[in-house]
Amino acid sequence: MSSGRWLGIKLANKQLGHQEKEADILWFAANEISLTYFHHKRRVVLLACQGTRGDIQPFLAIAQGLKEAGYEPVVAAADDYQSWIETGDLAYRRLGRDVKAWVLEEENARKLTLSPVSALINLGELLERPLQDQLEDLITASEGVDAVLFSVLSHLVCDLAEARKLPAAALLLQPAMPTRHFPSALSPYQNMGPWLNRLSSEVALRARYLSRRKITAWRRNVLGLSPEPASWAAFTIAGRPIPRIYGFSRHVLPVPSDWSDKDHVVGYWFYDPALCGEPDSDTAQSVSAFLASGSKPIYVGFGSMPIPNAQENLAILKHSLRRLGMRAIISRGWAGLELGPADHDQFYSLGEVPHSWIFEKVDALLHHGGAGSTATGLRAGLPTLVCALGFDQLFWGHRIASIGAGPKPLPMRNWSPDRLEASLRALTKTERFRQTAQTIGNKLQAERGTANAVACVRKIIGDP
Repeated sequence: MSSGRWLGIKLANKQLGHQEKEADILWFAANEISLTYFHHKRRVVLLACQGTRGDIQPFLAIAQGLKEAGYEPVVAAADDYQSWIETGDLAYRRLGRDVKAWVLEEENARKLTLSPVSALINLGELLERPLQDQLEDLITASEGVDAVLFSVLSHLVCDLAEARKLPAAALLLQPAMPTRHFPSALSPYQNMGPWLNRLSSEVALRARYLSRRKITAWRRNVLGLSPEPASWAAFTIAGRPIPRIYGFSRHVLPVPSDWSDKDHVVGYWFYDPALCGEPDSDTAQSVSAFLASGSKPIYVGFGSMPIPNAQENLAILKHSLRRLGMRAIISRGWAGLELGPADHDQFYSLGEVPHSWIFEKVDALLHHGGAGSTATGLRAGLPTLVCALGFDQLFWGHRIASIGAGPKPLPMRNWSPDRLEASLRALTKTERFRQTAQTIGNKLQAERGTANAVACVRKIIGDP
């Protein structure tokens, strides 16, 4: 049997034995009996994912889909997420540790919220932590697997797959391959022209060259490979491109006409809401009381991002909202945004709850533009203002504005009371944004992104 093991037992003209218990004698006999027992070993698929909750959660959707399709998925992520992953009855292996502590460390927080150009200059330092986690944990995490799927940060999987001759594919939440239609998702610009658009992504694809000393040593000393890979470009094994499966929707970002048949845009990957957790009863009751006490609020949240000058920016936010008479549910997030006693008449301070739970209760969204927040917000059909802090967030803010589901993004570094007030007014008063967001939401709810991704994986790695 393909990809499985079998054990055959043939018994002919044999007496199997007897069992005596008190006065009862049970005889078992077999005459010309042939028994064949098949034990089929399910294919073990490693999903290596690094990042924060917004990066991990779509991978859990894929893992759940693979499990339902008959595979045996194993999720490798930081130990911050072990209990959450195992709550969904998924196997866990460690790939990193203490993500929250690392993100909020003062110097790292500064680097994570630099301007896009400065962030690109410091990209090698920003990639150091996920690289070190892979060097320490990836060999153990990948023991006994038959195929590997990996996130954008977990690029050493390509070297591992080369050494072990494993089928592999990248699971990506952002566009990665060069195109003339738009620049790298890390670019601060919406469009740089066809030539520079392609060049920006070509450069980003080779970011792992910044860590070449550690990578070449790992390839030589641990994997037994030639120190230099055949190509430093991401998403290649032995110089050959591997498939890339994208967890975003063509309704939000049309598929570039100059991408190859290795690029599969399948739709967003939403994890079962029942497995995302629910707020405790006290939180649920207090949110209900706040909602009942006045007009429908907007949601404000920045997820796991650190916020520079947090109190100053929170003051600008509250001032702008008060001038508009707008109520808001403000997530504390990892930055720990705290409201004062005088704020609770108009604002609600929210702890960690699933976005899918809170978004259905609000009128509009203001968030940082993370891929996960963007996906869930658009699926909920809510107009959105992106106030980006770094990475690909400005890219998604531009996409939301381009499809007409919200105003132009306003990066937090550009906040002022007047600018933020104008953006909030446009967010909530422009009927076109609301109608478009609802239309997009209906389309995303009809998509089968996770099922499409699992079908792609099956074609790449074979049947379970």
